[in-house]
Amino acid sequence: MSLAQVLEQAEQILGIDPSRLHEGDSLHLPLSDESFEWVVETGVLHHIRDRKRAVAEMARVARHGMLISDTHTVVGSTARCAS
Repeated sequence: MSLAQVLEQAEQILGIDPSRLHEGDSLHLPLSDESFEWVVETGVLHHIRDRKRAVAEMARVARHGMLISDTHTVVGSTARCAS
């Protein structure tokens, strides 16, 4: 799914103004310090090699705090190894 499709769905389904959604490099966010009241990350952090730096970058742009919800579903043979 392209970013344009995500923005369109966010507006149509959730009623979110797409001008408030941003895309950027998680290690170098193109945003000023404390530019958001809150930062919400969901389902991406486990894909980032330098997680500590990514979280620090989210904290930099968050004025009041962050919500990190990074669930990862494991299925098949991997699930047997992980349990």
